[in-house]
Amino acid sequence: MAVRLRPGLATPGGPNFLRQAMPRYKERTDPKQIEKIERTFPHIIEIIVPLGGFGKKLDDMYEWHWARDIEAMRGCGWRDDSGRFYVRWCFAHLITAQDFARNFGGSIVKGR
Repeated sequence: MAVRLRPGLATPGGPNFLRQAMPRYKERTDPKQIEKIERTFPHIIEIIVPLGGFGKKLDDMYEWHWARDIEAMRGCGWRDDSGRFYVRWCFAHLITAQDFARNFGGSIVKGR
């Protein structure tokens, strides 16, 4: 799988390659788009965002997807009563969702 880099980005194998070559999640505010994602990828892992953010763990999550050649799909996140944010990672297959949860924590909330 070839990765096209924008000019000036790190080269494959370099220390910041994945961080720079993999685009970050762009917020989807269209409820229809989120509904479509969660319908197409019905196995959902919900993870509470640590107070200081995910840090390198978020890079590891994206790298985990990249290593398996699957697109990282995120559903509709939400905040609890105390203001803590939860993210939803969506998967087409249950076994993939379970593997992700084993590696990064979280709970399967749909598609059990």
